[in-house]
Amino acid sequence: MEFMMQFHQNSVAVSCDTMNKIHIGTLAVSQYHQLQKVFPVKDMPNYPDHDFPLGNGYKVTPVGYMKLEPKTPIELCKDVDGRHHYPFPRSGPLFMRNMIQKEMPLNIQRHANNLMEILGDESSQGKSIVVLLTDGGPDWNSKSWTVLLYLQRLFRELNLDLLCCTTYAPGQSAFNPIEHAWAPLSRKLSGVTLSATLEGDDKPPCKQTDISEDLKQQKEKKIFRRSLNELDVFWNGMTFNGFPVTSRGVSPHEKQHFSDYEDIHTVVAKGGKRKLKDYPNILEELKFIASHCDRQPGEFTIMKCESEDCSHCSTYSVRATEAMDKLRRIGGLPTPHRAVEQERFLTYLQASEVESVPPVSCHRKSPSASETACKICKSYIYSSAIDESRHNAIIHEIRKTTEGRSKTKRLRRC
Repeated sequence: MEFMMQFHQNSVAVSCDTMNKIHIGTLAVSQYHQLQKVFPVKDMPNYPDHDFPLGNGYKVTPVGYMKLEPKTPIELCKDVDGRHHYPFPRSGPLFMRNMIQKEMPLNIQRHANNLMEILGDESSQGKSIVVLLTDGGPDWNSKSWTVLLYLQRLFRELNLDLLCCTTYAPGQSAFNPIEHAWAPLSRKLSGVTLSATLEGDDKPPCKQTDISEDLKQQKEKKIFRRSLNELDVFWNGMTFNGFPVTSRGVSPHEKQHFSDYEDIHTVVAKGGKRKLKDYPNILEELKFIASHCDRQPGEFTIMKCESEDCSHCSTYSVRATEAMDKLRRIGGLPTPHRAVEQERFLTYLQASEVESVPPVSCHRKSPSASETACKICKSYIYSSAIDESRHNAIIHEIRKTTEGRSKTKRLRRC
């Protein structure tokens, strides 16, 4: 983040997270949220004793993206030891993208499509360095090849010089700036019930047993669209720390930039090298990731290279030249590096002056992997022994055979 602040003219940071699901058919948020309304004496609210969810996917998944805005002019601050730091932005414009759980399960493809829409203007304005602050959940897990593939696609489509997806340490996700926006958004929905019935019905479609499946789906579609529109009415026009909140419901029928998640997940996550041979484009993307990425525990960085043989990097030149020159001089984003004379880690400004700090020098060795990093890719950190063998077999076409397997082959030959 301090690197982003140093080159804020070319950078943008986005804090990403998913809010608690909003119920349809019962209280939208927990009844423990205090009501911020005044009621007449004989018109008091009468809510059910229990706010059990209706089930059957009658929920809204609100996903938030906050573009962190630095305060200008940038002034260095000091820590308790008098060392200088760049200030960390804590808030900015908030973009809410709401999806029906039953229609659109959340995955990395949804995030990539939303970020393509939100970051499109930033990229066209010359901001080619993007930092994503995430919670490290399944849809952002850097151990997943599917997640890495979509982040690589985002990197290419936006013509970025550097894309860094990072997360806080376990138990520290509360420091993600967007977490502070959930309280006012939930408070806005306190006491609100998004109806699960249409006019003339006394039961939601999922409870109506005397209608056909097609009619049931048609009714649910109307209810879901109405719920998303009501959410937009509640949230649009709000401000958080002086920045606007923009809410929009996402329909599964609207055109998306990426729409092949099922195929990719089947091929990449469940298929092996034989199945990947039938998809040369996906195999090429995976090899691009291996040659351009720096995968650390809880962090994934992909940046343009200087090779003339790379079709992408040789075609699209670097736009943030000063920032990229510094990164290449120090060997990538500075990693935590302990000072020799002091029992503390170097600050960003101190670490950025160290020439070529090995990116894996401070990370623990994976207990289930035989090697910490790929000897060919250098900066690809294995997440497990299975990831190591799979990476070597698919990317480098190296098959690892154990002594036990060799003995078995010899016995069979005899």
